[in-house]
Amino acid sequence: MKRFIFTLTAVITMALSAQAMSYRQARSEALILTDRMAHELRLTPRQREAAFQANLSYLASVSHRDLYGRHWAHRNATLRHILDARQYRHYVATHHLYRPAVAAPVHVAHHPAAPAHADRHARHSHSHHRH
Repeated sequence: MKRFIFTLTAVITMALSAQAMSYRQARSEALILTDRMAHELRLTPRQREAAFQANLSYLASVSHRDLYGRHWAHRNATLRHILDARQYRHYVATHHLYRPAVAAPVHVAHHPAAPAHADRHARHSHSHHRH
């Protein structure tokens, strides 16, 4: 199964453009990724904002040919300072948070687990309701 996922990821990655995504697309995907992080890692509002900035910087800068290079390393170093030790361990152990471009190679927003609504305020208020 791991071999299949790796192969599929490699094929999709090679098929994608080498250009970084647009700022608008990066912002949209950073909001979705940050919402997931906020929910799964139980981020404080301050951590959430700092994580959003780190995610936005990563997604706006990374190219599909260099998914896990210096921009990814910088994001991880930033998140190491933002998150507490428990949160960081959970982050590293959660593949779709730690390696978001592999978890959803084309667009984070199209990942089946992504919220269906795109409005930040709707997602923000929705993420505060626990079931």
